[in-house]
Parts: sequence; structure tokens; C-alpha cells
Amino acid sequence: MRFRADCKPSALDAAKTFMRRAVDLEDAIRREDVRLTAIDELVRRLREQAIGDVSEPALVEWVGARLLDWLQSSSDDIIPSVVAQMAAAAEFALDATALASLQARTVPETWQAALGQYAQVGGLMRLFLRTMYSATQDEFAERDIKELGIYRGVNGLPANDAPTWVQPDTWKRGRVDHLSMQPLTCFTSEESIAEGFAAHRAPGAVGLVLRGTIPVIRILSTAWTGFGALHEHEFVILATPGNVQAVQR
Repeated sequence: MRFRADCKPSALDAAKTFMRRAVDLEDAIRREDVRLTAIDELVRRLREQAIGDVSEPALVEWVGARLLDWLQSSSDDIIPSVVAQMAAAAEFALDATALASLQARTVPETWQAALGQYAQVGGLMRLFLRTMYSATQDEFAERDIKELGIYRGVNGLPANDAPTWVQPDTWKRGRVDHLSMQPLTCFTSEESIAEGFAAHRAPGAVGLVLRGTIPVIRILSTAWTGFGALHEHEFVILATPGNVQAVQR
């Protein structure tokens, strides 16, 4: 299953509708209702599985901490988030280039620390991600959603910090081919949010807004089911090959 550069209005509308289910989204963000509901559901599902002698209060604390880690950053210097990326690569048998892309953007000290932590909690993290994925897929199935149109804003091109999966020789033609990402990457249902990320660039650098259609079976989570920033209308996707449209900003 691949990313496709073509984006039908129906796929874009489906993503927006799925994300805007709250009566008052801003109020839900303020009161953290969505995050707390996600924690409760993840803990319930995890308790149904064999997870050793972990108490429910300890599990609630651990799940909540991991969701907050993700809100700080999906990788960078947040070691538990890097561990989650490693676990995703293993649990979902992602292409080796995804893990290589993650390592390329992670400082060596953080990478080594994450490897050490993965050796201790990698099994639990993999179970956590698989549980999150199942909850997400249940929601899509309940709503009979097969694919979504989503956006991502990137900046820094053609500077040295350009994402390794955005190749300058492809985006100049209005698309990014041979799409390769780190194990987990954030996209959004809102073009304006992607535009904002693309705009935060150094003088002389280039920002891009990427747009594509993705099968929902490649989506790990949203704020409703686990990882994801609700205020950014975020979908967290598994590394997915394919191509997307690219518009320079």
C-alpha cells in the first residue's frame, strides 16, 4: 500500500471530518478530554493482554507519559519518542531506510541512550504501539474509511538540515517521488497547518507543502487513539513508500 500524489476532494474531506468530531474542538483541547480518553482506552486494551505484573496506576502513568513525550517531539532529543520510533520499525516490519532516516537525524548520544532504553522496554513499547494501531483501525472500520488525503509542511530545503526523504531533484517538478520517511511521521488534515510548518525556514531556504492520499491501514494513530497533537489535527503514519504532490512555499 502506497502514498499517491492524486488527492480527491472526498479523501481530503474525510480527513477533516474524522479529526473534527468534537462539538467544540478548542474546548476539548483545553480540557484534555481527548488525551484522557485515549489513555483510558489504551490502558483498557493493554490490561486485556499479558503485560506482567504492571499495576493499573503504573500503566496509566506510563501511557500518559509516553503520549506527553510525543507531544514534545516525535524524535529529536526525546529519548522515549526515539524508542517508540525504533519499536515501530520492528513491530511493523518497516523498510530499513526508515530506521536509517531516523538515525541520520538523531545525535549519537541520544541514539545510544535510546538503544539502551529499547533493550529494557522495547517489548512493552511494541505492544503499546500495536494496541494503539488496533484502536485506530477499529475507528476507521467503524466509519468505513479506507483512505485519507493529508498534508505535511517541511522546511530547510536545500539547506543541510533538509529531510533525507525530500530529494531536491524531485520536488522541483511539483512532486516528491520515492517517498521514504522515518518509522513514524506526522501529517495533518489541515493545509493551513502544513503551510505554517513550511513557513518556518531560514532565509534563503525553501519550504514545501506535501499532499497525498494514504490508505488508512498505514496510519498508526491520532490524538483520539494515542500519539498525535490534537491542535495540529495530526495523523501519525507508518513509513509508507510512494509519491506526493509538493508545492513550494
